[in-house]
Amino acid sequence: MANVNLTSSGPMAGPPDHGTSVNVGVVISFILLVLAVGAYLGLSYYNSNLTKQINEAKTQYAEQIKALTSEKNLDAFDFQNRIALAKKLVENKGFELDVISNVEKSILPAVYLKSLSYKQAGKILNLSCVADSFATFVQQVANFKSSQFFSDVSTDGANVNQDGKWEFSLSLNIK
Repeated sequence: MANVNLTSSGPMAGPPDHGTSVNVGVVISFILLVLAVGAYLGLSYYNSNLTKQINEAKTQYAEQIKALTSEKNLDAFDFQNRIALAKKLVENKGFELDVISNVEKSILPAVYLKSLSYKQAGKILNLSCVADSFATFVQQVANFKSSQFFSDVSTDGANVNQDGKWEFSLSLNIK
């Protein structure tokens, strides 16, 4: 029979050491936790910064709208409205440029023209205007009555709007 040597030479081999693999797992888990917390903090900072920028933009937009619609800019808007209205009226056949010219000469700077219509059959000009005060309204009616171009001036009504300005309608008969 053969000799079998059951003894081992050298140190005795024991169970494998799991301590190093557990330590590596803990380190990787800790690194992932730190990365997740860092990403969360970074995104929440970005969100708050973005919200702050949006609010600043909304505030700036509101200020620009307020500045554009202030009393200073109404003259420019009114001038643009008058130009657009004049272009429409000139395109109408039979409307004389003298009518627009005489209305422009007679209208006060503090009066804004909302609408204008012309009935050629009776040579009647209907105006819808806005004045800043009652005194301006009265002065405007007097200006039209003293004009050599209009034979009759009548008011169709006047009222105060929510801004405290006078809105009124006039019918002007052209000579």
